[in-house]
Parts: sequence; C-alpha cells; structure tokens
Amino acid sequence: MSEAAQPETPTAPPEVLPRRFGRYTLLRRLASGGMAELYLALHRSLANFERLVVIKRILPELGRDQSFITMLLQEARIAATFSHPNIVTTFDVGQAEGEYFIAMEHIHGEDLRSIVRAMRPKNVKEFPLEHALAIGVGAAAGLAYAHEQKDLHGVPLAVVHRDISPQNILVTFTGDVKVVDFGIAKARLSHDAEGTVGGDTGFTSGVVATGPLPDTGAGKVKGKLPYMSPEQARGEALDARSDIFSLGIILFELCTGRRLFRGANDAETLQMILDGKYPDPSSVSKRVSPALGAVISKALAFDRDDRYSTARELQSDLVRVVHAEHIALSSVAFGDWMQMLFAERLSSQQEALAQGKQLADVLAADDPDPGDTSSRSIPSGSSERAAASIPAPAPHPGHSRLTAALLAVIALLLLVVVAVVVRRAPAPAPVAPAPSPPAVTAAPQPPPDPAPAPAPSAVVPEAQPPAAPPVAAEPPPAVEAPSSANARAHRSHDRSHRTTTATTTTATTAPAAVDHTPGRLTVGATPWCTVTVDGVGRGQTPVVGLSLPPGSHRIACINPERGTQERSVTLAPGQDLRVRITFP
Repeated sequence: MSEAAQPETPTAPPEVLPRRFGRYTLLRRLASGGMAELYLALHRSLANFERLVVIKRILPELGRDQSFITMLLQEARIAATFSHPNIVTTFDVGQAEGEYFIAMEHIHGEDLRSIVRAMRPKNVKEFPLEHALAIGVGAAAGLAYAHEQKDLHGVPLAVVHRDISPQNILVTFTGDVKVVDFGIAKARLSHDAEGTVGGDTGFTSGVVATGPLPDTGAGKVKGKLPYMSPEQARGEALDARSDIFSLGIILFELCTGRRLFRGANDAETLQMILDGKYPDPSSVSKRVSPALGAVISKALAFDRDDRYSTARELQSDLVRVVHAEHIALSSVAFGDWMQMLFAERLSSQQEALAQGKQLADVLAADDPDPGDTSSRSIPSGSSERAAASIPAPAPHPGHSRLTAALLAVIALLLLVVVAVVVRRAPAPAPVAPAPSPPAVTAAPQPPPDPAPAPAPSAVVPEAQPPAAPPVAAEPPPAVEAPSSANARAHRSHDRSHRTTTATTTTATTAPAAVDHTPGRLTVGATPWCTVTVDGVGRGQTPVVGLSLPPGSHRIACINPERGTQERSVTLAPGQDLRVRITFP
C-alpha cells in the first residue's frame, strides 16, 4: 500500500480518560485482554459515598456477539455468590452506552509475577519463605471456598478456576492474598466444553456458567501452559484437583526460586508436564524442609488420585508445617515488604489517582446525576494535558466569605475611629502643623495677635473636654524662648500627630489597596474549547482553580468547529469564580 493510501485506513482515536460510564467514572485503563478491558473506576452515591472499583467491559468488537455477552453475565452471576477474604468480590453487573460490564473489588496490590520482577532491582535474592507460605495458605483457602460453593438450592457448583498462575494471585499492600480472574472457570452449570489452546487468555474475572461458550470444544485447553496440570494439558475433564496442582507449581517456584516447567518452546514445556518426573523441592533448595517438600510434592502428584482431594486439605497441611517449624506468618510484615518493593510505584500511583480524582470531581460538578447512563469525556488531545492544567485544589468557598466579612468589619471600625477624631478636633487642626522649625527660633518677637494662641492646643493628641478653656493659656511659654529640648519635643509631637493622622487616613483605604489575595477561576464549556485568559493559553476545558490576581480578566474560549466565545469577568480578592460557556 502506498503512503498516499495509508490515511484512508481509519484508526480509532485513543480513549480520553477520565470519563463518565453509567454511574461510574472511568479513571484509567488497567489492562486489555482478548475479550475484555479492565478500568480503574470511581463509584459515587449519596452522602458523598465514594469507592474505587474495577470495571470489566467487553471489547467493542465483541459487544454484538451474544455468546460473549451470555458468558459475561453468567460469569457475574456465579462470581456474585462468592464472599471470601481471599477471593475478589463482584459488586455489580449492568449495561452502559450499550455495553455490558462487571464492577469488581479494586485490589490495591500487585500480582506474583510483578512481585518477582520487582525483587531484582531491590537486590532481593530469594522470595521470603514465610511470605511464600502465606501465599500458599491464602490461595488454598480461597480455592477451597470456591470449590465448595453451592447455589441457592444447596447444589454444589463444582467450580474449577483452571487458570491458577502468578498473574492471578495478588498480594495487597497490607499483606492480604487474593485469588482473581475466575473468567475461564468452569462450574457444574456450564457446558463441558473447554476453551482455546494455552497461553494468556486475557484479563477476565468471574465464572463461566450455563450457555454456549465461544470457540469451545472437547480436547482443547485453557490456561497458561507452564501452570497446567497434566490432565489439563491433555484436554481432559477437570475437577478441583487441577487447581491444586497449579497451586503446587507456584509453591515450588516461590520456595525453591526455580521454575518447574520451562522449556525452550511450548512443545517442550508441554512434554515436561506430561513426563511426570518432577524434582523433590527439598533437594532443590536447602531452605525447604522435608516436611514442606512432602506437602508440595503431594500437591504435584502426576496422578490426580494421589494428590490432595481438596484445597482445604492442602491448606491444613501447610498450616501444620508452619506451626511445627515455627515460621511466623504476618500480614503486617508482608505488607511492609510489599511497600518496600514498590515504594516508587506507590508514589506515582497516588499522584495519578489524585489527578484522576480531581478531573472526576469536575465531571461530577458538570453532571451530578449518578444515574445517568450517558458517558461524558474531557475532549482534549490527552488526559495528561488536561491534568497538567489543574493547579492545587481551590480553598473552600466558606473561607473566602469569612475573610471578606472580617475585612468589612475592620474597615467599618477604622471609619468610626476617624469620624470620632475629626468631630473632636477644631477646624484649624490641619493647618497647625504647617509652621516650620525656623518660625520657632523667632520666638523673641511678640506675637502680632493673641487670637491664634489657642491653635497649638489643636495639635495636642489628648481629647480635652470642651469645658476647659484654661488650657488655651499654656501655649505662650512655647512661643517664648524655649529650650532646644522643648523645641525638639514640640517638633516630635507635631511629627507624631502628623504620622498618626496620615496612618489613620491610609488605614481607611487599606482594604481596597493592600488586599491582593488571588482569586480562583474555573472555566467549563459545552462542548469543549481551548481557553485563553488575558491572551495566555490555559489548556482545554475544564480549566479548574486557575489562580489569578483580583481585577478584570478577559476569557476567550476557542472551538475549531463552533468558533470563539469571549467573556469579561471581574475577580474579587479570594473569590472562587466559575464560568460556563455554551456554544450555540
């Protein structure tokens, strides 16, 4: 195909997040598999209720395939019956924008594969044995619960996970163990058909129940090849013992630090599984005791009849070894170890979550109805650009109102004080400070007119009662030959009075002249636009909490299809101003 013809092949634009999806807000995409996508989402409800969830959504190209829709809904139906601390919880199933989804528990942690990879940069040579056994005990407990689950009529569901692997066992940052991704699991309710040939089957979660399944047929296998049981690799019917074998592989690798089934290619790996010649864990690693090695070897028995018949038995034997060998299992210590491994990632995740949460707040403010099934997005080129235009959160509106009220009270008190001083002072008071110091040195000349004699009393700051006229007789000594100290005191008195008067006059205008508290401007638009304020580009809407000096500002909102809208606004000190621009 020529270069000129290449643009004729349209490509789907990248999804801009966060955005509304039914009553959820999608914050960021976590993963995409062969059948579905996973999103970190925020669920809001009444009374400021908020919860992080994971949304599993069928891929758009599969949304019209009724078999996939049936699989997702039946998966949710079975998974919703699970309620166990070692299994991911399913909260909701629904439809939004014409697409079906499942809302699941958000697990703040990492899978085993990521944990092992994170050990190398931290120079951690071995997986701590106590943490490896904590994973074995927790995963066995979760599997035992799922295997023993019954329907509402008391009939056993005979659930089989079929994909127990490092990617599907998670450890939270508080040290808890979770089994996830029941997406290819089988139950008695489902058909006996199985799935596609080995490898990663995608990110799914839940359990497949009744109804036709896509691309399934006898003799085919589903799961990740290096963690399959022999009967699963042969494509035979499975029961709970297949999951026990897969968990035994994980225990072997965590405790010995060596992969059990890893050939040069899939065919060689498959042959290693079917040979049935597996090494004794205690001979591979000295830290594996004979008792612990015997437990792992029984879980890895080639003949399923020689294995543990239930995951509950495996859990019980692991706990027995832990107690006998005085191995301390601690979720607190496990959580601390996890946080040490992923310290940098935790910090970046927290920052990304805060940015996504802030954008979600804007979406909620624009469309507060949580029941609306229409999705809304921030129509920018990328979510990073939108997030970069958001400064620190604006102060609470109540703080601005309180500040304005205090300033008003102070200004009023100052005006009252000035009014009292002006009323008590005689009219010539402003002229009294006018004589310069040389005029005082000419004191030996007699005053031409004694009438102005009361004037010096006007500069005395003390408030004298009007019924005390004898005070007016005091100025003559100041006009006679005063000592230099008295003259300095008199001049200092004048300067003090002038300073007091000037300060009082300035204080009456201080609130308007001194208060430069920045205000905050938030601009939204329907549809989107690129915002400039006073000719400076501020990014695409929504522009949230933009800090600006008080005064007049010019806003321009530019949409390439709708044109330009302009607004003039006046921002008061400390004000939170929201501007909404709607294009015709």
